[in-house]
Amino acid sequence: MFHASRTLSRRLLWLALMLVLAATAGCGWFRGKRTAAYELSPEERPLELPPDLDSPRANPQMVIPQVAGGRAPAAVGSSAPPTRAASQTSLAGFELDDEKDSAFRRIGLALGRIEGVELGTASALIGSQEVRYQGQAFLVRVEPAGNGVRVSAVTPEGSAIDSGPAAHLLAQLRQRLN
Repeated sequence: MFHASRTLSRRLLWLALMLVLAATAGCGWFRGKRTAAYELSPEERPLELPPDLDSPRANPQMVIPQVAGGRAPAAVGSSAPPTRAASQTSLAGFELDDEKDSAFRRIGLALGRIEGVELGTASALIGSQEVRYQGQAFLVRVEPAGNGVRVSAVTPEGSAIDSGPAAHLLAQLRQRLN
């Protein structure tokens, strides 16, 4: 009898072991060719873009305008850089052989010594000085150009100014700084 109960307990142990193995590893055996529900979920599908989102918009308000008074590109096939004298004759600004920070400081001092100039906020970081001269408000901007800096006058919106009081003030600045 002792032997029979031992055999029964071993058989029950083996049966329990088989059930545990079937329950944990047997899922793939019963699936067959059917697809599991989680494999069809929307999160697993590839991303599809609508046709109008796969290319940039052609919005006319987002077009970058050409800079007035900027250097003209060299002729095709020409490797010569634009001449410095040609850029200094432009009414939209002039160039100085100086570093940006030094030129900005010098321009601020020169503007303070010109009669009729009212100075506003100055920002050396972006290289602009608010100025009011002969009833016109504008910015005097200093930006790196080649081996020096370019000094120009722009409206508060960023458009270049090449005539009127701003051009007159730039001419005075050029005289004082050269």
